[in-house]
Amino acid sequence: MFAHDDVWNLHPILDASDRKRVKRSCNDILRETALMHDWRGWPENALAIGSNGGGDRLVLLKVNRRYEPTIYVWLQDSRELVAVADSFSDLERFRPKTP
Repeated sequence: MFAHDDVWNLHPILDASDRKRVKRSCNDILRETALMHDWRGWPENALAIGSNGGGDRLVLLKVNRRYEPTIYVWLQDSRELVAVADSFSDLERFRPKTP
């Protein structure tokens, strides 16, 4: 996915149906979110759905027991949330440039 001038790798949803699928999905959304709780400035109501490989995260925010459709980028350095899309379908799929 492409958002906020960066390429994002989405975290999978855990699939424990067999060993091969567990291996492919072991860094699932819930695990990645749990790891982020130790980071300074991480919003308690955030769900990590993707990473850019540099510490920033693509997130959804929980409001009143439900996740809102707006997609945010949580910036590790400044600890800010920046809205990047009104919904998941508004994110751009990354397409490498062709010569």
